[in-house]
Amino acid sequence: MHSDEGGPGTAPRFKLLGPVRAELAGRPLKLGPPQQRAALAVLLLRDGRSASLVDLMAALWGEEPPPRAVGTLRTYISRLRSLLEPARRAHQPSRLLVSTPDGYALRIPDGLLDAA
Repeated sequence: MHSDEGGPGTAPRFKLLGPVRAELAGRPLKLGPPQQRAALAVLLLRDGRSASLVDLMAALWGEEPPPRAVGTLRTYISRLRSLLEPARRAHQPSRLLVSTPDGYALRIPDGLLDAA
């Protein structure tokens, strides 16, 4: 995992071994519905590399995503950003779950993922 800012005290810790879980400052985060947790898992497994919208939709819905899949996915990402960086102000760019030219990437400091 990679991040230029923040550190173990300011970034959430993630668990992929078993159910997908995260905690911030020692408190468990409510990661939302199964597909939102699945989007987080896909991003965690990418090890800081970008996951395209197409890749994320395929992971969540298979070969036939619902008509509003892009909007739903963007909602999941927005909710995850709020959970992972609760002190981030509205319209301030996320440092952890970042937008990339074709999708999203999750950039967390080394040592904060149990599967690493």
